[in-house]
Amino acid sequence: MTLLTKSLLAILLPMLLVVFAVERATSTQSLSLAAIALTMIVAYGLWVYLYFKHMVSNKISKLLNLVSTQEDSQVALAQANNEDEIGQLSVAVHSTLQQLNALSNLQDEVQKRTTKMEAVHWIQSSKSTLNEAIQGEQDLVELAQNILKQLSTILNIQVGALYGLASEVQTLKLLATYAYPKSKSKTQTLRFGEGLVGQAAIDQKLIVVSDLPDNYVQVSSSFGEATPRNLVILPIKIGDGLNGVLELAAFEPFKEIHIDFLEQVQETIGLSLYAAESRVEMQVLLTQFEIQREEIAEANELLEEQNQQLEHQGEVIQEQNQELEKAKEVLEERIEERTRELRLRSEELEQFNDKLQQFVPDKFLKILHKKNIIDVNPGDHVEKRMTVFFSDIRFFTSLSESMTPSENFRFINSYLSFMAPIIKDKNGIIDKYIGDAIMALFDNPDDAVRAAIAMSEMLLTYNQYRAKCGYVPIKLGFGINTGDLMLGTVGGEIRMDSTVIGDTVNLTARIEHLTKTYETPILIGSDTFIGLQNNISYSLRYIDCVVVRGKSENVMLYEVIDGDLPERQKKKLQTLPMYEKGINAYQTEAYIEALRFFEKCYEIDPDDVVIQIYRQRCYGHLGEIPRPALAS
Repeated sequence: MTLLTKSLLAILLPMLLVVFAVERATSTQSLSLAAIALTMIVAYGLWVYLYFKHMVSNKISKLLNLVSTQEDSQVALAQANNEDEIGQLSVAVHSTLQQLNALSNLQDEVQKRTTKMEAVHWIQSSKSTLNEAIQGEQDLVELAQNILKQLSTILNIQVGALYGLASEVQTLKLLATYAYPKSKSKTQTLRFGEGLVGQAAIDQKLIVVSDLPDNYVQVSSSFGEATPRNLVILPIKIGDGLNGVLELAAFEPFKEIHIDFLEQVQETIGLSLYAAESRVEMQVLLTQFEIQREEIAEANELLEEQNQQLEHQGEVIQEQNQELEKAKEVLEERIEERTRELRLRSEELEQFNDKLQQFVPDKFLKILHKKNIIDVNPGDHVEKRMTVFFSDIRFFTSLSESMTPSENFRFINSYLSFMAPIIKDKNGIIDKYIGDAIMALFDNPDDAVRAAIAMSEMLLTYNQYRAKCGYVPIKLGFGINTGDLMLGTVGGEIRMDSTVIGDTVNLTARIEHLTKTYETPILIGSDTFIGLQNNISYSLRYIDCVVVRGKSENVMLYEVIDGDLPERQKKKLQTLPMYEKGINAYQTEAYIEALRFFEKCYEIDPDDVVIQIYRQRCYGHLGEIPRPALAS
């Protein structure tokens, strides 16, 4: 057997064992087999090194001398391969080195797969730990606290909060916190789009923030305080639906494996929260069912007792069976009659409740935190920030003087049958009717503005209806303002009524009155203007800054052009760019420049009362008498 053959057998046989072990480790993804494979690779490399050093060092030296005498090493190896065992051995060594390089690459691949398997193992282990913590029938708060507790251990977070969906539309409520700062604990609810948490609820995408400022959030203990620098906000989803938002802060940056873990468990968390909420609802239904079951059981016991008495009397006095049978029939007829009476009473009660809704809406009771009208007492009240809405028929006094009282009632009821449903459709509460005027309340300014625009559009249809009946058309004015108010009940045991009290109400009524001065259908206050969430969807223009009677502070007024007649909207939108330039110049006391813009607006739309007012003011500041517009 030649030296080349011996060397190849000594090298290739252990190599086959190593390759087999590596293949088994990579195919089964076992950590123990991977470790054995790595050990065999290292041992095999050491063995090859010692073998060549001890057995063929001299042969390799001769080979190197031979190679150094040739201009091309590949040619030398080819010649040596044909000459003697040294050449054959050199080819074997060259092949072996290539295989060792392949084994090195294989070792790197094993290392990568090992790292990936460790990550998968960590995620699976962490998911199992979290699943164990949220199993069982836990109430919603307990479940939320357990989720945060487990995530703090798994991800090494220092501060956390979990928000769920509130009963109000697009609102989040705080379910539980972990090491939450006391200064932040009052934030119990968040609207969609409010802060990073609210934005995550809208976008339904994970948010990661690094390098938080010092005053963002503080972690404190008896030893001192520190600032987490890293934040992750995770929307909790079930399918395409949002079920909550998770907010976590930590000293150390969140790794990619942490983000993968959170994205994998977010649906599990959402399902557990949904299950907890469903259990609460189910418990309420079961309680109601149990009450009904007990009532039926009591009724059955009463009927059973009556039947037993009848049977006993039948056994004792057999001769009175016929009379008892007649009595039973009479009793059954009375029960049936009573059942009919109860059914009619129930229907009357439902009709009564429907009528009662027209006087005291459900939304009013919810604002007062009352289940039904029986729970309401005189003096019940809440303080709330709301948008107040006033609408009024222009020149109603002169219009009503031309009608009889009966005609007045028919007219007002006809008008309200067109307009009142719009307020309800836009999520408003009609507080009261003041003759021809309507006072309503809205939770947000956008609904109030949309209601005014819709009523203005409905007015076109209503006036067409009046024209067909031979009546003159009517005009409406709307005043809208936003602020704090007191909503509650006044009165006593004899009579009680709901009311709204506050400067916001008085200011809104006066803003509505100013629609007559500026001849603008819809005027809104500055607080409403600021509170509009999507003001680019409306056509708005600044009107004036006035001191309303009874108020010491100036009030900025804005017109909602969308509420005017179509031909008036077109004119106002045409002059709006020049009008805004004139307003800017007027506010900086550049009256000559302002007058130039207002004169151009006046030439286009001489019927715009607001333009007339500012034109008059400019001439007044310049000490001149207003001149008619130039002919176009």
